[in-house]
Amino acid sequence: MGVPIVYRRATEANIASFEYTEIASGRAIKKLYLCDGEAASGAILTKLTEGIVYARLGTEIKAYTQVFDVDFDMLINRPIRLKGGAIVSIPVGFSKNTGTISGAQINIEALLRYVRNSVEYEIASANNQLIATDAVQAGQELRSCIFIDVPLTKLQANDTLRLTIKTSNPPANTYTAITYDPKSRSNLEIQPTAGYYQFDWSLIGSDSFILLPIMIDL
Repeated sequence: MGVPIVYRRATEANIASFEYTEIASGRAIKKLYLCDGEAASGAILTKLTEGIVYARLGTEIKAYTQVFDVDFDMLINRPIRLKGGAIVSIPVGFSKNTGTISGAQINIEALLRYVRNSVEYEIASANNQLIATDAVQAGQELRSCIFIDVPLTKLQANDTLRLTIKTSNPPANTYTAITYDPKSRSNLEIQPTAGYYQFDWSLIGSDSFILLPIMIDL
């Protein structure tokens, strides 16, 4: 049996897979995972990906006053339009070697940008502050959820969509960590160094992602 004419005429946007669509607004939400990939040279590259296809766990651990500044890129293969509310979700951990972690805090910023012809353009950004509340243990894992108000942005084929995660004002005498594992494996325990609290992502998951608002024609 041949493909019905109605489907042969449908655009890619109409048959693409989205987390959900809003018919009234003509908007769909696409979930993109932050992950580690591997270049042909063997170098490790941070990327955005649509599917849970990478087995490698990506974890960044910083000591004391060090901060994060990591880019996650995706090549755009066809024109798309972005508009609406994006949500970035990142697991963050705190680790000390003595006392309790309650009160430790860090600022986290998510910047959405694109690169065209080697020039970087900012779309929008937002930030929040995470504060540890565990009054018993010397460490804690929390999820940072950042809402970004994305203006109408038209991306062209061969543009690179870029999500940058930055931190500032890390707590003193404390290791901080972010993790990005699309498979969100629950048996991940990582100790920054001997004697410090061991990060355990089993309660909050280890996957980092962005829910991206995409305009579609229905």
